Amino acid sequence: MERKIRPDTAKIIGKSSRFWMICAILIIGILCSTVLGAWAHGKIQKTSGQLGKLNPQLEQIKTDYQMAQQNLEELENAVNSSQEYQQKMQEIQQQFYQLIPQIDQKAQENPNVKVAYLTFDDGPSGTYTPQFLEVLKEHHILATFFVVGNQVEQHPEIVQQIQQQGHTIANHSYSHDFNKVYSNPTAFINDIEQANNAIEQACGQRAKIIRFPGGSATAKGQFPAIKELLNQKGYTYVDWNASCGDGRSGYTGDQLYQNTVNSIHGNNRVTILMHDRSQATLDALPKIISYLEENQYLILPLTPDQQMVQQKK
Repeated sequence: MERKIRPDTAKIIGKSSRFWMICAILIIGILCSTVLGAWAHGKIQKTSGQLGKLNPQLEQIKTDYQMAQQNLEELENAVNSSQEYQQKMQEIQQQFYQLIPQIDQKAQENPNVKVAYLTFDDGPSGTYTPQFLEVLKEHHILATFFVVGNQVEQHPEIVQQIQQQGHTIANHSYSHDFNKVYSNPTAFINDIEQANNAIEQACGQRAKIIRFPGGSATAKGQFPAIKELLNQKGYTYVDWNASCGDGRSGYTGDQLYQNTVNSIHGNNRVTILMHDRSQATLDALPKIISYLEENQYLILPLTPDQQMVQQKK
């Protein structure tokens, strides 16, 4: 027999079910809030911890950046000071060079005034020229380097070093090929101009002083025409009246030194020919400098405005 539920009892059961459903929803809501709150709290703590670790890194980056700015400012100041120093040195050097023709003139007028010009041909040599420069620097000597154009193209940094140390850079042709440069006067001047282009490319200046390969006497019958072309281009040439003799191989440093002393012959105004391409000449150089200084010679670089030693008139 089927049991029937009274209407009033059904109402009570229906209300009870809704009550418990509401309770369940509230409980689930409370649990979700608790879980979400715990998750959010943990996330905030974790983020705060990460930010706490990141802040010192940011501070270090900021400090490094400020130091870099300071170092950059100091570097700029140093560069400016260096440029001012270089400019001042150039002014002093120009004043010094302006005095050389006057000193040279005094030596021509007064035998008690002694001047010597150390000249080095056929460089620059990648092996030897820097060593010659070091010896000259140690003795506070300025000299004249007659460079060859094809060597200049191989060692532009050495030409720059010669210039920076205050030495005179002079032109000794591009090829140093006797058959080429003495084939005709135009070939000679073209070779000189080509060398000057190489010099200008290397250090930003053109040489006004030239030395004939082998000396001006080598030009023989072409000399008058070559000299005219040189004058038109604003060049002056120089030979020598003393030499260490290192154009020939086989000499020791001591022998080259003695050759130099012998060739000076007591002359109070000497232009000494050497080559910056051998160990023997390098060995002789300090002794030659000492001899000249002990005998009261002023050792000077050549300048375009002075009277040159010349074999051909």
